[in-house]
Amino acid sequence: MSAERGRLGLLAATALVVGSQIGSGVFLLPASLAPYGWGAVVGTLLSAVGALLLAFMFARLSVTLPLPGGPHAYVRAAFGDAAAFVTGWTYWLVIWFGNAGLAVAATAYASHFFPVLKADAALSAAVGIGTIWLFTLVNLAGTRTAGAVQTATTLLKLVPLAAVIGVGAFVLLRDGSAVLATPAPVPASPFAIGGAVVLTMWAFLGMECATVPAGRIANPRRTIPLATVGGTAISALVTLGVVAAVVLTLPAVPLASDPAPLASFVAHWASGEWGTVIALAALVSALGCMNGWIMLQAEVPAALAGEGLFPRAMAARRGDGTPGIALVISAVLVSGVLLMTADSGAVAIFSFIAQVAVLAALLVYAGVAVAALVLARRGRVERSAPFVAACVLSGLFCVAAFAVAGGRETLWVLVLMAAGLPVWLWTRRGVVVRQG
Repeated sequence: MSAERGRLGLLAATALVVGSQIGSGVFLLPASLAPYGWGAVVGTLLSAVGALLLAFMFARLSVTLPLPGGPHAYVRAAFGDAAAFVTGWTYWLVIWFGNAGLAVAATAYASHFFPVLKADAALSAAVGIGTIWLFTLVNLAGTRTAGAVQTATTLLKLVPLAAVIGVGAFVLLRDGSAVLATPAPVPASPFAIGGAVVLTMWAFLGMECATVPAGRIANPRRTIPLATVGGTAISALVTLGVVAAVVLTLPAVPLASDPAPLASFVAHWASGEWGTVIALAALVSALGCMNGWIMLQAEVPAALAGEGLFPRAMAARRGDGTPGIALVISAVLVSGVLLMTADSGAVAIFSFIAQVAVLAALLVYAGVAVAALVLARRGRVERSAPFVAACVLSGLFCVAAFAVAGGRETLWVLVLMAAGLPVWLWTRRGVVVRQG
């Protein structure tokens, strides 16, 4: 009974999915998407469809082949240890690079209240690192504590986002097409829409996260599918509503350079000083998202280590099931990223990390889609037409989105993936020694 009480229920698992997707991205995307105009809305819609297809795929996999540990588990079942390591390593990179980006964003939002953070790069980096370790300690306190924090922060950040959507809907219903902004600088072409898709996928990373701590979720066969698909649907509606409201009603040129686009939107269409409210909401959102991803950045290496794919020490768990060593090592790596990028500007750091994380995630998702098709052919998972169609369309979506990406970010992803080779060789050497 006590073990069941310490697990995540449907509300907490759904909050984990929503909170892991709706982080800093939804507060920054309108500015990045401003040049695309209607193309931004179409790109966001396509990303939402791709995310829902991926969510459905992960949800069905979790029911027909419930494997803890996340994406790499399905790749291992289909292709073996080496492919599973590459997938798990890449997914781990996505998570802790993403957490570094969230820490940068949270610190940037905090600078609204503490302007000294804008002028002191060292202090800003220290605050970001401190935030990472704060939520590492929260997760070390146990799953139940982390789940409660996740639920609270998710509910808090949805309120201001719902207000933005409500203001946009009210203005459009009241004034009609008269409130639409002038056409964007970039015409709505297939390439422009493709660029918008890559940008907006950052807002949907995490649709699979409820499958990672499967062993720590109550009634996982029911909870994980509902949380995965339902949480992704909520995130898609919120992201699409926010992007459409802001991009279509504010002039594209000033919006593109606006560091706080949602604050400007609310200030433009509503009376009063709303900048502080939106900055606080953005800060809460980034912190809540970070809490969820820090939980995952420990579960992934712990699961890999438990399967003999990562160094054995990473598999160690405390009495309540929390992977303490993996939590600490992951936090050290995130801190290293923040230290190495401390001299760069917050926007540049965030943009670079976001693009690298998205491209790496697309490779992971594409690998899972192929693995799911192989497992379906072998009869290990369902072979229904909707499931097969979701896998095929998900894989094609990931490949197409990766194909329109820039060369610099793609190179970084490949270099980071190659950096896992020494870890793999070290781990396999340890396995051989123990077996010998």
